[in-house]
Order: sequence, then structure tokens, then C-alpha cells
Amino acid sequence: MRKLSTAYQVSSKDIQSIANNQAYLTANEAINKRFIDTLMTWDEVLNVNRTIDFVSVSEYFKSFRKDIYPENKSSKIALLCLEGPIMSGSDDDIISEQKTTKYLREIYQDTTIKALVVRINSPGGSALASETIYRAMKRIERKIPVVISMGDVAASGGYYIAAASDFIFAEPTTITGSIGVYGLMMNTNELSKKIGISVQKVKTNELSDFPAFDRSLKDQEKAILTKSIQSTYDLFLERVSEGRNLSINEVHELAQGRVWSANDALSNNLIDAMGGYNEAIFKAKELASLKEYSISVFPKKKTILEKLKSEIDDTSIKIALPKIFEKLNIRLEQIETISEMKGAQMRLPFFIEFQ
Repeated sequence: MRKLSTAYQVSSKDIQSIANNQAYLTANEAINKRFIDTLMTWDEVLNVNRTIDFVSVSEYFKSFRKDIYPENKSSKIALLCLEGPIMSGSDDDIISEQKTTKYLREIYQDTTIKALVVRINSPGGSALASETIYRAMKRIERKIPVVISMGDVAASGGYYIAAASDFIFAEPTTITGSIGVYGLMMNTNELSKKIGISVQKVKTNELSDFPAFDRSLKDQEKAILTKSIQSTYDLFLERVSEGRNLSINEVHELAQGRVWSANDALSNNLIDAMGGYNEAIFKAKELASLKEYSISVFPKKKTILEKLKSEIDDTSIKIALPKIFEKLNIRLEQIETISEMKGAQMRLPFFIEFQ
């Protein structure tokens, strides 16, 4: 809000009023509010100055990249992009435990890579998968500098992974923290009765059918699960304590599932600075004492043939409703995500939609 107010010399109150009451402006309203300077068609723009040397967006970006991402240098900075929930599996729309650790092994073994930048945009996920990725990143961090760049969300398991680093950047709008653990146990007893399913069991001991979907948990079973969740939470505290140089008690006060804005996270030493992945790359360059470098991006872009093969190999069937029912599509995806949760979860206990 402050940036908009300063850039367009419009009061924060006016901007807030537009957001609350208008949502968007017509072209003439935008002029009156000083959001734009004038109205022109493309032909009129061309006639303003016929000597203008136009540059396409792609050409401009190539020029921009040469300063930030130099090419053909012997020393490299690896850029690993992690997007989605953290899970076991090999889907492209998740942070796959198997694929991510594979990339991290490649980075560790490449002697030309002198620093690692990890871009994280994740609400978290499986505690086991998060720990596996954390350990692979920590192995690299003992060898070369590791810098984190947080996207819209880097929470719970996403923050767990970030703790295995030397420096953490967050965007001003980042949601982070959520240092906590929970588990889900389904009880379909009443549903089973309604649809006529009955369960008969032959057990060798009292807990042979634990965990069971067709009955409520016994007190003993609740205690077992609580102990397991608490043990995972304690490990989470240890990881953050080591990574952020805070005491266990200090981390616990910031944890307990609390979600933090980037500003609050900075005040509480959960991150080191505000910035995006460009700032993260410059920081990695500084920590690795590099003068010249190139960028090696992981995962590598797929070729057309690889994309086709991936589509052919994907035998899963997903429900896709028309565009008008887009929000319902999201709900269906959420149900699918919940059904794939296994074991203790380091995950935001809600879904966030940015609009």
C-alpha cells in the first residue's frame, strides 16, 4: 500500500477506498486518480516518436539476465525451485521427496557449484518428506553457502526446509512460520453403517487393528499418537533452533503453529532480510566470494518429448469442471490433497487462495 501511495502520489486512504468499493477503475477514472498519465491507442503511441527503438519483453529480459545471471562461467550458483505441498511421489505439481533429494545429490556432487539458492513456495506437507529434504540440504550447507528465497508461502514443512540454510529472504507479502505438527485420523464408523458396510475382525492382541478407520480411538491409542506428534514437534524445534541460532524455548514461543507475516518473522529472527530471488542470488555470490558465475537451474526444463512422455505415462484421472466452476475445481483438488496425507503433517491446517 505504501509503495502504491508513493509511486502514484495517491493517499493510502484513497487506494483503500478503491479496493473496497470499486475493485477496478475505468480508463478515465484511472486518469482522474492519477494511476495513469494519458490514454493512447497503439497507433498513437507509434506516432509519438517514430525514432523509438522498441524492444520486446523477451529481448529486455535477456539483457536483464546478463547482469543478474551471467553465462558461461566456470563457477556456478545452483537455483532450486520448490513449489507445492511436500509429499512422497513423483508428480510435477508437488515438492517430491524423491525428485528433490535427487536434485540435491546432483548439486552436492557437482564441484563447479559454489552456492545454492532455494526458492520455496509451499504450505508444507509430510513431516517425513520434509526431514528427508532437510537432511539433504544440510549436507550441502556444510559444503557451500545455502540461501533461501521465500515466495508467497513458506510455512510449516516449507519453513522446516528453510532452516537448513545460511540466510533467509522473504517477500514483504510472504506468509511463513507455522512451526507445528498435526496428524489426521479418519473415523468412518457412522458412514459405514449408513451405506451398509460392516467390519469383522480377528485380532491377536489389543492393538492389532490400530490404526482403524471403523471406530473411535481408544485413550491408549490417542496417547501413542500424541507421543509421536510431540516427538516430531520437538525435532522441528531443534531444527529451527540450530538453523536460526535461537534457544529451544525461544523457538517454542514463536512456534505452536503460529503463522507470521514477513515483517513479524523478520522482527522475531525467523528470517534475515526482505528480498526476492535476485537478492538471494547476490547474497549467495557474496557468501561464496564469487566474482564471476553462471546460474544452473533445477529442475531442468523438460523437452517437448519429455513432456509428451510425462502426459502419456500419467494414467491418473482428474476431474476438471468448466471455467465457471473454477472454485469447485479447487475444492476437489483440496479433497485429493487431504486423501494423500500420510503420517505426521508439517502443513498449514487451512488452504490459502490469493485473489
